[in-house]
Amino acid sequence: MARSLPQAKFWDGVLYKYQGYWLPSKGLKGMISLRKHFKSRDSDIILSNFSKSGTTWLKGLIFTILNRAQFAPDSATHPLLICNPHNLVPFFDLQIYDDGNKNPNIENLHNLRIFATHLPFSLLPHCISYSNCLIVYIRRNPMDQLISRWLFAVNQSPEHKEASSIEEVVKMFQEGICAFGPFWDHVLEYWNRSLEEKDRILFLKYEELKEDIISQINSLDIF
Repeated sequence: MARSLPQAKFWDGVLYKYQGYWLPSKGLKGMISLRKHFKSRDSDIILSNFSKSGTTWLKGLIFTILNRAQFAPDSATHPLLICNPHNLVPFFDLQIYDDGNKNPNIENLHNLRIFATHLPFSLLPHCISYSNCLIVYIRRNPMDQLISRWLFAVNQSPEHKEASSIEEVVKMFQEGICAFGPFWDHVLEYWNRSLEEKDRILFLKYEELKEDIISQINSLDIF
């Protein structure tokens, strides 16, 4: 399927354009399998955002809030002290359904299943779009997000810096060519849907969460 889609060379790999969005190969395979095989529960909670927009932070916050009755924040046995947030709140397209996995074992997750994704709203499984699943989306200033993504990629593999200059990266970003982009389409899908479904979709801003985390946490009354 990927071979038949429009392609673009990004600094850290090839992107494929699917229904208006640019997806990395791994994300494309996981998304297709996810949409075919995932069965949602009304009690599921989905955390979504553009990459490098506070993903790990949001996972830790939401996991702690939802499990506060079972694990006190100051407990020496709190899971966050021994587990990476990405293991406690897995990406269901990039981890659980990775490489087209059809039958992942997700029944042994916590009673309140929490998943994460970078997928735009329109590419989520229909069972999520039309269920009572709670969705929390966090948006970050695009300039900060892009620089964070660039630095992360370069630190992981210095050859990425040789593949594209920061000027080329910014130009591609402006044209919408980036993993899970275009950026503004991604953000606006969740923003518009949050206006329609305020009781189940919470739209957060990274900068506001950073400035006043207490007030923002208190706003999580959908839980």
